Amino acid sequence: SSTLSYSDTGWGGWSCPAGTVVTGGGFAASAPMAASAPADAGTAWPHHTFGAHEYGWVAQSAPDGAGGPATVYAVCAEGGAAP
Repeated sequence: SSTLSYSDTGWGGWSCPAGTVVTGGGFAASAPMAASAPADAGTAWPHHTFGAHEYGWVAQSAPDGAGGPATVYAVCAEGGAAP
């Protein structure tokens, strides 16, 4: 992703290209993060609902009184099944 600006406890993420599934992912952040997880098709997160064929990776800023910049990445592959 490009650099995302997180508020305290804010959520963000990145989607895989069409026709691919998520096989891994993560983030690089200057502030603590509370969660980092794969997003399967059709799942709802506080910041985004993934479409019927959309996969990606999501991350949440830790509740530390401040947000900060982070880059989220999704490792994607054609076909197969998501983890």
